[in-house]
Amino acid sequence: MTIIQLRCFVEVAQELNYAKAASNLFISQPAVSRHIISLENDLGVPLFIRSRHNVALTSAGNRFYSEAKDILERIDLSKYSLQNNPEEQTLNVGCVSSIRIDGLSRIYLQFHRQMPHVFINNTEIAAGDYRKVSSGDHLDVAFVPSSPKGHMSYKESSLDYYTLYKGILCCVLRKDHPLAEKELITFTDLQGETLILLDHEHCPPSMDSVQIEIRKNAEKIQYYYSGSSLYTIPMIIGGLGLAIMPDFVCPHTDGIILRPFDLPAELEFGIICRNNDKSERVRTFINTARKEYAV
Repeated sequence: MTIIQLRCFVEVAQELNYAKAASNLFISQPAVSRHIISLENDLGVPLFIRSRHNVALTSAGNRFYSEAKDILERIDLSKYSLQNNPEEQTLNVGCVSSIRIDGLSRIYLQFHRQMPHVFINNTEIAAGDYRKVSSGDHLDVAFVPSSPKGHMSYKESSLDYYTLYKGILCCVLRKDHPLAEKELITFTDLQGETLILLDHEHCPPSMDSVQIEIRKNAEKIQYYYSGSSLYTIPMIIGGLGLAIMPDFVCPHTDGIILRPFDLPAELEFGIICRNNDKSERVRTFINTARKEYAV
């Protein structure tokens, strides 16, 4: 499989016309056909259904299209990064999708002022993807959830962890929900309600223990599950139930309200990096983040 094969495939998939694809690529139509046939032989499956007047993607071609396009975009991004950063000054930042990092734009602004030559890549990650930092797999730093007990997991993975924000546990519900009138929500208040929990696959360890405690102490509750706190909010607004979550994972959205929940829980988020990474760009970014949160 070659880059030119992928470019020919993506261009034909978008145009559904070999002549237009060849014109866009500045090569001959027979050359495009040869590259497509060669790619199909490499993959062992047909990618297009061809007739005298029409070209259409097969089901395999449809599946391969997004993957091929992603590969080419990564190649182009890497090429751009190298051409514009001859010293290879790139900072790869991961952000766990559920964390609401209010100061992120200011962190980037201040960091860019200090190190304008550094090219920044920002990637959404799952809570368990922090290991990509320790392995050096495309991530230099990452914003991650934690708890005092969770600090050890990062240390055992040869990571430095810095706390940025300590949150509180809240009950998130519609503004017109009867419990919205209360100043503090208790386990007793939850009886008879429908609670939306994070599913086990996407629930960080720090929050997993909270959900176990809720299920042990709350009675007569129906449960729904969500793969992300971001998707939990539409479920709440849609009247499906309420949720218990840290304040820093709940986005600012009309129609919902947060009330403190009566369960002691030390929940926080912070930033991690490899403990042997002393590079200026990484240390400058971490110091900038800590200054933003005054820690």
